[in-house]
Amino acid sequence: MKRWLKLFGIVLFTIGFVLAATYDRPNCSGIACPFTFPAIELKANSGNVFVWPPNATPPNVTYDANGGYFVFLSDYFVPLREFYLKVSGMVGFNVSGTLTIFPGRDFRELEATYIDGTLHVGDTLYRGHIRGILVENGTRIRTMAVYDDPASYFEFKNCTEHYREIVEACRASGSPEYQLPLGVGLMVLGFGLFWLGMKL
Repeated sequence: MKRWLKLFGIVLFTIGFVLAATYDRPNCSGIACPFTFPAIELKANSGNVFVWPPNATPPNVTYDANGGYFVFLSDYFVPLREFYLKVSGMVGFNVSGTLTIFPGRDFRELEATYIDGTLHVGDTLYRGHIRGILVENGTRIRTMAVYDDPASYFEFKNCTEHYREIVEACRASGSPEYQLPLGVGLMVLGFGLFWLGMKL
């Protein structure tokens, strides 16, 4: 009986030691989404105009607080090799060498992405060289954001939308949470059985 208690205690202690020694939890607290700044951003709820870099030419706009719109007082051209645009307001658009945003009769939201010679506007595709974005004089815009690096923007967007899944996948890549307490418990139990076998 003493021999079996000691032997069983050694086995349990060894298993517990291996579980505790191989416990590995990845540090997922440092996961952060890489933030990307828009080249141009207009926010009608605050009347703010943001342009990046700071030495870039800002649009010539006035803010109509009653209607909640920015009104462009002159044509504004943004030369970009590629871009992601999201705009809302009284706008229409056409494509002819540039993506042109012009004054419209109805309120609408518009998203456009131009990468590798292909312009996506909603569900429509345009192929060809686009020199950039032109906002015509008189256009009323509630919000507008233009990113000059659409790949970085979509990486940031995907990260923020799936942040919880990314953290859970990180945690699942390591040892299960119960492994360490189980290992310590088996070590204590094994030591107790071995000690009991020695005393009997």
